[in-house]
Amino acid sequence: MSARRALTGLAALLGGLAAFAGSPYRGGDRASALELAAWIKDRKPGLLVIDLRPAEEFDAYHVPGARNVPMGTLAGTTFQAAGTLVLYAGDGATASRACTSLRAAGYREVYFLGSGLSGWLSQVMSPTLAPDASAEETAAFQRVAALSRYFGGVPRIGDAKAAPVVPARSGDPSATAREVARIRRRGC
Repeated sequence: MSARRALTGLAALLGGLAAFAGSPYRGGDRASALELAAWIKDRKPGLLVIDLRPAEEFDAYHVPGARNVPMGTLAGTTFQAAGTLVLYAGDGATASRACTSLRAAGYREVYFLGSGLSGWLSQVMSPTLAPDASAEETAAFQRVAALSRYFGGVPRIGDAKAAPVVPARSGDPSATAREVARIRRRGC
């Protein structure tokens, strides 16, 4: 009976300590599309961008400098331990799961693009400023617009609802393909 009591006490102690350990799902693992764009533009040392989508989707369009490692092959792939990994897929949930797996495997600087590829397309390639934006919003948009133009994007002022840029369903391969075709027609 004393062994059971000792195990119960140990379990309670470990449970209490777990509250201070943090969660593998914390928001700090998420990188925004604009953060990633700035890291790529500034040539952040050790940065490796991983596209988890199938090869045919990667070939159709990918974030500049990304390496294609389809989700099914991720477990057998090794990366530089000291580097910064940013994962993305068609949606944020897939990349989040992959981020958690890599953290469990011992990688520390692992982030996922929470908005997926659709976030990159809307926030970096086609950012939109509302016509009634405040002076602060306009100043912030000027920085975003410069970053967008660096990647061949087309920043605009107007109603984002009038001309949808992002596929209606995040992660929909056919909608993403249509958006990629639209961007290529612009000359990117």
